[in-house]
Amino acid sequence: MFEAVLFDLDGTLIQFSACYADFMRDMATMWGITDAADPFFDHYGTAILAEGAVTFRSSIEFALAATGRKPSRDFNDQCRDAVRGYAGGIAVLPGTLELLASLIET
Repeated sequence: MFEAVLFDLDGTLIQFSACYADFMRDMATMWGITDAADPFFDHYGTAILAEGAVTFRSSIEFALAATGRKPSRDFNDQCRDAVRGYAGGIAVLPGTLELLASLIET
């Protein structure tokens, strides 16, 4: 009997059709960040990998503040729409559902 099963998500159970780097570049452009060397990206990377409760929104908010930028009035809507759009490109790989069902039955 299994107590736990650990899977790598991307490329194992699901596939993202969009490139995360492209996604982040597009999102940064919404906040006027077009230079790939901008410290915003370093701050975002630090925030998204932090321990505890981390979200896309909180990480972007941290990176904006750390670089002296303020979120726009429609910041919440921008974050929600960005995540929905990116998540819309997620596809379950063939055999995933059957595999997970077989583990539940075990």
